[in-house]
Amino acid sequence: MKALFIVTCICLSLLSSIRVAQASPWLEAHDPYLRQSLLTLANAGLVSVPVNTYPLPWKTIMADLAEINANNLPESLQFALSHVRHSLHQARHGAQTSIMVQGHSEKLTLAGFGEQHHERAKVSVKRQFIGRNWAARLQVNHRNRPVDNSNPTSLDGSYAALLLGDWIFSVDALPLWWGPGQDSTLVMSTHARPIEKLQLSRYQSEPASTPVLSWLGPVSFTTFIGQLDPGRGDADDSLLWGTRITSRPLPALELGVSHSSQMNGSRVDRTDGDLVSIDDNHLLGFDFRYSLMSDYGNGAIYAEVANDTASNWLSDSAWLAGMEWHQGSANSMSTWYVEATDTEAKCSDSSSRSGNCFYEHQDFFNGYRHHGQAIGSMFDTDTRAVTLGYRWFDNTGLGWHFKLRSIQFNMDNSQPDNGGHPFFDDATDRQQIDVGHRRGFMGGLLEITVQSWRDRQLGGDWQDTEFGGYLRWEWRF
Repeated sequence: MKALFIVTCICLSLLSSIRVAQASPWLEAHDPYLRQSLLTLANAGLVSVPVNTYPLPWKTIMADLAEINANNLPESLQFALSHVRHSLHQARHGAQTSIMVQGHSEKLTLAGFGEQHHERAKVSVKRQFIGRNWAARLQVNHRNRPVDNSNPTSLDGSYAALLLGDWIFSVDALPLWWGPGQDSTLVMSTHARPIEKLQLSRYQSEPASTPVLSWLGPVSFTTFIGQLDPGRGDADDSLLWGTRITSRPLPALELGVSHSSQMNGSRVDRTDGDLVSIDDNHLLGFDFRYSLMSDYGNGAIYAEVANDTASNWLSDSAWLAGMEWHQGSANSMSTWYVEATDTEAKCSDSSSRSGNCFYEHQDFFNGYRHHGQAIGSMFDTDTRAVTLGYRWFDNTGLGWHFKLRSIQFNMDNSQPDNGGHPFFDDATDRQQIDVGHRRGFMGGLLEITVQSWRDRQLGGDWQDTEFGGYLRWEWRF
């Protein structure tokens, strides 16, 4: 699959002489500020399609954006509209080259929407091409001290996409984000490195043509199959298959269903040397988001539940719930949110307390992880967390974000024989604060985040405060 991915990207990139006529296919899962503006428009009913699946095809929201008359909007929505329209205009520019430099401290481990910490430092060069019914980007990354000790050169962020009527087919290594969570999600997140995959998505979210399903409203669909890291050590040639369907049955309500399956696993039996097949590892999730409106802004309440045992959904599931509130003006926007996550689930065959189940599997020893990091929640298994966040930015490019987190890692205070929490062997409490800033710098965009935290193991005292940092600068031309 990797060879196919490389060849496809290079072939489409060489076709750059074709006349540019369409926009870049997607809003990608890398800009929480743009997502904030889009959610504000969705809460207000100005965007009528599902918006909780990334990458999100531009075509799904282009018709809504074209129908909005900015002169009739209240001031609180004007900046959000201009921000999303400006981003669409940039996506339509066609061929684009950028250089990105980023780095982070060794102990930085938590990565929310749009954040990726997979190496100590990285230099990326990417070139994007757009044709009438295709688009491609070749992104070459040179990585210093990868956290998984993998190849220092990668093509993460590259893609080749072909538009086929109302569908878009791609070979890509793009990050995914499935769900309404502001800080985390349970089935697919940007926490782990992107999976090299074949993906098919509905390019335009329209109501189902079947009368019996028309009540679902606009429906989006995406499915993919990709290769998990070959150095896992638990299964050879294992694949990850994922599918997500979302709908807007009411203007204020979005519903989502996500399913993923680790499959095609096999390994050599140590006893007789035979090749042994491995049972698939399934994860099923449901989520909703309900919009709220007032004269003082708009917001939403949302929740997600996921189960990997297909048993008791009350005791054997992980869950996430939160609330967000957006306020804007003609020149700026701010968002408050509070979100709780619990990934401590009970095994279906266990009568004891919860633990060592969610994201784990008896045959896939390394669990629901890719290159050692959780594919779902950044908090990983057996963890309970509450996050209070704030984000503000304006039309000059300035932005700030703050996060306060209270986390209980590995709550059951144990590890399974294989797998388990990758960072905490013992139950550990953490108090953490993140402060981030973005601004224009030297013709590009500079983002800086500083984290401060202190940990306490079960029955112990609080340890000394530690610090971590993250920096990224991107220049487009």
